[in-house]
Amino acid sequence: MQHIRKPRQSFHRLWDKLNSPLPDPVLNIPWGHNVILIEKVKNPRERVWYARQTIGHGWSRAILHHQIESDLYLRQGKAITNFTDTLPAPQSDLALQTFKDPYIFSFGKVPAGF
Repeated sequence: MQHIRKPRQSFHRLWDKLNSPLPDPVLNIPWGHNVILIEKVKNPRERVWYARQTIGHGWSRAILHHQIESDLYLRQGKAITNFTDTLPAPQSDLALQTFKDPYIFSFGKVPAGF
């Protein structure tokens, strides 16, 4: 039971320090996702951003963890494109999400000499 109590106490302390109520996105994701956010993300604004992305994209805990480890928050919106000028909103949003900068290929294993 101690392993459950400690993150829950940390969770409330984190938001009490900010003197603000718990943001809706944080309340609307599973507890396991919140534990990952507590342990991995120190900035409250980033934590809420990752919670919103989790809801919007339906991320599992593994995907959330991967996105945090790859610094998606810092990478988002860095690609230089003309998508918003040349495409309607739904397509430009999709194109921007598709071409995030930089690409992270650490998940792939390429044989030596390839």
